Order: sequence, then C-alpha cells, then structure tokens
Amino acid sequence: ACRPDCTEQRCGDGIIDTDFGEVCDNGNLLSSEPNAACRPDCTEQRCGDGIIDTDFGEVCDNGNLLSSEPNAACRPDCTEQRCGDGIIDTDFGEVCDDGNIENGDGCSSVCKVEPPAISLGGGGSNTGGCSLNASASASFSLLSCAWLLLSLALFFWRRFESR
Repeated sequence: ACRPDCTEQRCGDGIIDTDFGEVCDNGNLLSSEPNAACRPDCTEQRCGDGIIDTDFGEVCDNGNLLSSEPNAACRPDCTEQRCGDGIIDTDFGEVCDDGNIENGDGCSSVCKVEPPAISLGGGGSNTGGCSLNASASASFSLLSCAWLLLSLALFFWRRFESR
C-alpha cells in the first residue's frame, strides 16, 4: 500500500504498521544491542530472542535453547538455574530442590539433603512422637521418627568410625 507521501511500509520508517506485524518502530533507533526497546525486525525485546537485556531482568538468553529441564543453563524466564527453583540440577551440584531455600524442611538452602527439623513430643501442642518444628503446621508420622533415628545413628557412626 502506498502512504500519502507515496512511500511503502518498511520496518525502520518510524511508523508502527501492525498490519505488517510491527509492534514497535522507532525509526533509526532500531538495534540488536542489549536493552534496546525495538529490534531491527520491529519487535520488542523479549526473553528468548538471544540477546541478554539486563534492563528487563534477563540474566541469560540463549534464544531457542531456554528450558525448564534439569541442568539447562537458562530457564524460560531468562534466569539461570538456581537452588530453590524446584528443578534438581545435578550438573550444578544439587541433590534436591524443593522450590525454596529454607533449611529444616529436608532440602537445605544449598539444595543438599538434610533431615527435617524435628522435635520430640511431650509438651505444648505436641501429642508425642515426632513433629515439625513450631513454624510448620503439619505433623510428621512414623516416617519422620524413622528419619530422625536414622540421622542420629549415621551421625554417631561417622563420629566414632573416624577414631
């Protein structure tokens, strides 16, 4: 189509032509540089375009290789794998990843297995047996008691074996 000035639409002319798929067009300011608002194809920056735009919160961006699979270097939200993202990345030393970085819940803040925080009953609201610490609302069953006993046995076995 011909415009009033008898020029055809093109990316980079400073006019956003949505009929041609443009979402931005800032004329001569189109750029593939990081943090540019409008790319040379008249699309806005986005996670997955292969350009790390730190102003938009990206830490990594390897284009079409974004993945939520274990050991992927860059996640679909353009953040790097990290302990606490809910994905066990064994290549990065994680043994567990429960989606948080809290200690005392079975998976530590550095994604290593740990015994859950357990207290023996006998007072307060505990009904006896083993239960989560006071910050949790659920109670462990026989499994938590077994975990506690196994952890204690392993601790003492390692301690006395080294002597």
